[in-house]
Amino acid sequence: MESASPSSDRRPRAPIASPSHFPSSDRRPAPTLIHRLPISLPRHRRPRPPTISKGHKNYDLMLNLQLGIRYSVGKPASMQMRDLRPADFDPREKFWTRFPPEGSKITPPHQSVEFRWKDYCPMVFRHLRKLFSVDPADYMVAICGDDALRELSSPGKSGSFFYLTQDDRFMIKTVKKSEVKTNRVDKNER
Repeated sequence: MESASPSSDRRPRAPIASPSHFPSSDRRPAPTLIHRLPISLPRHRRPRPPTISKGHKNYDLMLNLQLGIRYSVGKPASMQMRDLRPADFDPREKFWTRFPPEGSKITPPHQSVEFRWKDYCPMVFRHLRKLFSVDPADYMVAICGDDALRELSSPGKSGSFFYLTQDDRFMIKTVKKSEVKTNRVDKNER
């Protein structure tokens, strides 16, 4: 059985540039032969993060995020858009809403545990969505629609969780109270 060397199967390739391309007065060294790479290279694809389903340890957290975001994004629709003020950027500019499972006057009933939703700087985030041409309806459908969110692998050092929408357009990061306080201190030191 004969063994062929890998180079014997290849066609000879022409150099990208030859000495005849340069004027005779130009004393550049002759270019070396450069092999061209194939046009289509196989790409390494990462596996898609798993979709969170009932029974997952963070299933209730995902439902709470979806309910809170739906509430937060839908609420400003009734408020008129206005210019931002410096006070809108203050982390103390937040609104608490209680979400009991049976619902309330302002929240819908849901299948999750009771939770409190803290909405930081809602007017700022509304302006950011508008600035980046994010349609509120598309945003809510992507995050809060029938499709569950996907959780990225293990949380980082901060203990935060990252979630992706099924269409990969939006990412959500949970933030621990200690991180909010640190960011507030950093901002005040500037």
